[in-house]
Amino acid sequence: MNKSNIPTPEELQSVLWYSSKTGKLYWRKRSPDMFDNSQLNAEKSCLGWNKKYSGKEAFKVYNQDGYKRGKVFNMTFSSHRVCWAIYFNQWPEQQIDHINGIRDDNRIENLRDVSQAVNVKNSRKRKDNTSGHTGVSWLKNNKKWAATININGRRKYVGFFYKKEEAIAARKKAAKKYSYTNRHGL
Repeated sequence: MNKSNIPTPEELQSVLWYSSKTGKLYWRKRSPDMFDNSQLNAEKSCLGWNKKYSGKEAFKVYNQDGYKRGKVFNMTFSSHRVCWAIYFNQWPEQQIDHINGIRDDNRIENLRDVSQAVNVKNSRKRKDNTSGHTGVSWLKNNKKWAATININGRRKYVGFFYKKEEAIAARKKAAKKYSYTNRHGL
């Protein structure tokens, strides 16, 4: 492995294969030299491992946020980052965004390497949202609806409105202006 102990894409490809059409990772067959034992034990370990895992789906465990994760070379990785590394033969430089918002859909056509600012523009509505619309909230002290949008990591007020529908319309207009995706806030 390389000096930072993160496996290279080539090392990942030696133990995993990726189906870009289904978005799934599978374990490759291993050879005895991949096991850290004496020759006899390595062969036995290899046979047992191949019987149990070879050709079977890898990275099937979900984390609390709904992303698939798994262990390879005694390190835990998100499956979408491993899929990217194997397919493009390099680790992603930024964040991997699931274009359709489905966190376990790791088909290559659904993945893109983007900045956090771009990724946020494709995020869904927060679970703690009480207005039913992203970027729209009731200000109790002012007795008005506020429309806000995040631009470059900073909250920008779009306006304050007496009617919720006006705040929603203003927020949607701002989302379009700042290139938020159609699925943002759904």
